[in-house]
Amino acid sequence: MRLRDCPSRVGTPSSPFAHHPRLMAVGGGCPVIELGEVTGGLGVSGGSAEQDRQAAEAGLRALGFEVPA
Repeated sequence: MRLRDCPSRVGTPSSPFAHHPRLMAVGGGCPVIELGEVTGGLGVSGGSAEQDRQAAEAGLRALGFEVPA
């Protein structure tokens, strides 16, 4: 399953990320994808989750990375 295909249920008992000790899912970022593989992530903070996501996507595009649809 790709990260973007995961249901948006973060924080609920059925969330696959709910009990991961080193992961905190919040809005405002997107994965870094190289050659079709997720190799990291970029998070932005300061605006709404939507504004932060748009800023993260713009930064990744400027650096030549793929941006998930």
